[in-house]
Amino acid sequence: MPSRIIVACRRNWSGLPVMMGFPRMYGKSFLKHWVEIMKQKIAVLGFVFGVFGLSGNVGAQSMLLKNSPPLDFGNATAIDAGLPAPVTDLSVLAPPVDPLSVVSKPRAIEGPETFFRATPVNFSKAVMKFGAVMLDDPQVIDGYARVAYCDLVRRYIGNEFEWTKIRTGIRKSVEAEKTGYPYRFVYTDQIQLGNYDFARKGFAFSSQTPLRGIGNIVIDGGIDNGCVGRNGLQRFPTQYRIVFSTPVSLDMLPMLQGDGERLLARMKTRGNSRRTIYIRFNFEVRDVRLSDVLTDPNFSTGDLTANFSSRLHSIDFFEDKDEKMLLGSWTPQTTGR
Repeated sequence: MPSRIIVACRRNWSGLPVMMGFPRMYGKSFLKHWVEIMKQKIAVLGFVFGVFGLSGNVGAQSMLLKNSPPLDFGNATAIDAGLPAPVTDLSVLAPPVDPLSVVSKPRAIEGPETFFRATPVNFSKAVMKFGAVMLDDPQVIDGYARVAYCDLVRRYIGNEFEWTKIRTGIRKSVEAEKTGYPYRFVYTDQIQLGNYDFARKGFAFSSQTPLRGIGNIVIDGGIDNGCVGRNGLQRFPTQYRIVFSTPVSLDMLPMLQGDGERLLARMKTRGNSRRTIYIRFNFEVRDVRLSDVLTDPNFSTGDLTANFSSRLHSIDFFEDKDEKMLLGSWTPQTTGR
């Protein structure tokens, strides 16, 4: 696309300043000479307008651009040479839900609830859902975009005109869709089994990975998408703390002796000498609050933490990383947890 060329006409093109330099003339000779000068200038104007491809409605077009309302994000178009067309549908580059994040309902949970993986994108949406940050803060929207819409950031952050429209579009999208953002999550980690307890019929948990008094789980976002630096973001959290209303304490994984023998045999075949298994916490977020230090306007760098006040639904234990071989589940007995 060629660059746009705007021709500005000087005010003194009326001919009057030029005539002021001429010798004084009177009567018909003056009028005749003035008419000839104006004809020449009109011819020059016609030549200029023809060379630059300008038409008689250029003035009207300029007024239309000046007086038209600001472009809505959904209708924005690229008018400058070399710019790619803005994305009008944010879901094209960053779906509302991470496409690999949806998991099957935990087996210990009854009901139609859908749970989502504990990913930075999904957690950032929970932060928005519960109003833990101010949507009218441009730095908040920019931080959220760096987590959830990194592709948009890479393409448009260098052009403040396009990015201003995209920032507005993201904010409007959050306001319209945040009620549907996920708030039920699963978080998976590794633990090791200890020796089998023949009296109690089950594997104790290794002393290196005990499950005693677990009241919160801190998850470092570890966002490595090229849009978030090592020091986190200025006004948006990149670290998350899952806070359970009641601490969890478990000392063993119940299992029949025969099942335990077969489990150890499979682990030996796979070279799993440390007896590693996978533990999945299934929880529901009730509220999101930022750490108190975040309320200090002078605190603008570092890993900001979002505290997820949560109710634990259940804990699942899996033999495999893909979570297809369930070893057992535990559900809190006390309601309200």
